[in-house]
Amino acid sequence: MRLKRQIKQDVMAVLVDMKQGTYSRKERGLTSITDSEWDRIALVLGVSKEEIYENDKRVSLPSGKYGQPNTFTPLEMLEKINALEKENKELKEEIRRLKSLNK
Repeated sequence: MRLKRQIKQDVMAVLVDMKQGTYSRKERGLTSITDSEWDRIALVLGVSKEEIYENDKRVSLPSGKYGQPNTFTPLEMLEKINALEKENKELKEEIRRLKSLNK
């Protein structure tokens, strides 16, 4: 999920207020994740805690496809991307509407 949002692991660690190595161990399921850490992770990922929470806190976090490169996109950029995707969808709908008028 982190990779899907294009958040690099070291950036994610900063956003959830922990060291990168600590976050890495938690993501891989090597150390447990506290309830408050689950809350912070969910907040950063923009999902509910229930979507990512695992009862066994030693289960790895869903971080995306294995081998996918870790690229960094700040949260502000993700918001801008979402806004642009919405605008793009609206423009495509407008183009379809205008094309249908010409038929």
